[in-house]
Amino acid sequence: MDKVITIGLIPTNFDRETIYCGDSSTSETIELNFRVLDKQIRGIDNTFVLHFMGELFTPNSQYLKELSKFISLHGIKLVLSH
Repeated sequence: MDKVITIGLIPTNFDRETIYCGDSSTSETIELNFRVLDKQIRGIDNTFVLHFMGELFTPNSQYLKELSKFISLHGIKLVLSH
């Protein structure tokens, strides 16, 4: 099954009532989109590519750490538990 995930950041001073996914250029949010298919997560609007085995969203997995490292380059921080 093909899945799409969006990870984003809304600025703390954001004052609009509505945010539209896919409209980061006009909403001043940060947004990264990824497609998950066939044991691969690939950026739709970015260069990220990662092949994985097992489950992608296992807490503290190496896969989530790699994704976290990539999105941190764009100003978004995922908090992984220790």
